[in-house]
Amino acid sequence: MQHDLADMRLTVSGYLEKLTRDAQLMSRSTVLGLYLSDPTPENTTHAEKALQTLSMLRGDYDQTRYIDQNGQEKIRVDRENGQSVLHRQGLQNKSDRGYVQTGLQLGAGQVLVSELDLNVEQGVIEEPHRPTLRAVAPVFLDGSRRGLMVLNIAADELLASLRVNLPAGSDLVMLNATGGWITGGGALDWQFMLDPSARLSAQDPALWASIEGQHSGSFERLGECYHYEWFQTTGDGVQAPKWLLAQRRANEPCAAAAAEATQIAAKRIAITLLIALPLAVL
Repeated sequence: MQHDLADMRLTVSGYLEKLTRDAQLMSRSTVLGLYLSDPTPENTTHAEKALQTLSMLRGDYDQTRYIDQNGQEKIRVDRENGQSVLHRQGLQNKSDRGYVQTGLQLGAGQVLVSELDLNVEQGVIEEPHRPTLRAVAPVFLDGSRRGLMVLNIAADELLASLRVNLPAGSDLVMLNATGGWITGGGALDWQFMLDPSARLSAQDPALWASIEGQHSGSFERLGECYHYEWFQTTGDGVQAPKWLLAQRRANEPCAAAAAEATQIAAKRIAITLLIALPLAVL
């Protein structure tokens, strides 16, 4: 189980490293700087093509955007039906979004990883649901803040990658730092965006307080055992949220899981001894 949690941690780290690195590189790109200093049609086209090229190369970036210091989208590329589509019409003002407000407070070289949530368009949660994770890097020109580079990654692929290596009979569980169910909560998944009472922290405050107090461990809920670990990426200038990553054994209480783990450990010791003893005799 610790091995499974370690695999989850490496998977999330890899996704975030790629996302934050790309956001930082694009925020400092020469073509974006030329566009900001002299927004001629030619320079504008070059900046648009740079964002479109990144979108085509990555493939899993739902949106690649430059947003100005007023929260207004200026360049936006969406990934639609396998194509990277540049939008010049229908650009939105995102100044009310938390990732924009926080991003505009960042210093040069910093990058923000947003909360993992559902994509919102025109103030409404998009249907079908699109789990989204964003990297936000401030854009500066000659020491003056000019806006943000914002990359949206399709987080459903991240969740699928986390599930793929879990053993049979196990479910992926992920919650945010306030106890909101991202996955593994059944009908409660994503409900924290609409109803604060849908959070585990609101449903069982005592249990949540115990979980918050330990970096890793196990707990039992509704007769099933959860093995968990808190994850928060670290990096130079990176600001990121904290998530609870967990593996749940279906219909198995913690006592049964502990007994199974003991049996597995005993088998491993026995196998080691069977190999080691003849070698020692030789």
